[in-house]
Amino acid sequence: TLAPRSVVLVDVPAISLAQRMAIWASLKVAIFSSLREGVNTYPLEYVYARGGEHAGVVVLSEFCSTAHVLNGALRVNVWSSDELCNTMLRALTMSAAERIARQQRDLIFVVTNTTSSWAERFFVDLKTVGAHTHKEDEPPMSIGFGLAGFRCVGMGNMRTLEVTDVLAAYRKTVRRAIFVDWGGTLVPNDDTPMTPSVATEQYARRSLPRATHHCLEELCNDPRNLVMVVSGLEANIMEQVFGGLPGISLAAEHGLLFKIGSPPRARAPGARDR
Repeated sequence: TLAPRSVVLVDVPAISLAQRMAIWASLKVAIFSSLREGVNTYPLEYVYARGGEHAGVVVLSEFCSTAHVLNGALRVNVWSSDELCNTMLRALTMSAAERIARQQRDLIFVVTNTTSSWAERFFVDLKTVGAHTHKEDEPPMSIGFGLAGFRCVGMGNMRTLEVTDVLAAYRKTVRRAIFVDWGGTLVPNDDTPMTPSVATEQYARRSLPRATHHCLEELCNDPRNLVMVVSGLEANIMEQVFGGLPGISLAAEHGLLFKIGSPPRARAPGARDR
């Protein structure tokens, strides 16, 4: 028997559609708190599973892929703990009339937008993009999170920075903020197809090349620089790899947690960042 206010975490590698529909049907509120994701149909399944007078409430992160199509869902900025808590309370105390109205609004979208209609729109968009691309050296680049803010843009006007120009501008500046990504920049990502979680584990296990470590140390020792390493990994993992660098700043879990290191002139001799 579960104690009052208890939280149960169930982590399963895979679950069938029939099992998911049974779970959705038993939930009064479903919360999807993604920070970033690809196409996720789970919110759509929940809308379909909870119908009629027993309609449930969907709480969606504004970064979810379905946030801009499920108009009956309660959208929330998951970076704000207060906003998330208030939205959860609103969902749990929502009247039956409002729950049914919101569910019916989204159910219309779910039952009228089939996989075949989505695929048809996708290929129409793909054909349109192809018609406007005239050069093979103009690859598109993805920008944004999920589908709500995601865009695929052409980068034909972009060019590689000239090293001499960058060095000249670097030497002229008085204060510099340098942000570098860990996986894919400081260490290479594996080209082998794999899930994001596995790919993350792979680059986290790689040792930081000695030359890269030396460059970071040189940059951190310049009092005019603020050097921040950005990653989606946990803070303790980043501390293990980069914590020994004097004055290094770290942004973990895509910026949810961060540490600003002190510049060399602000540190006492022999002192280390905490």
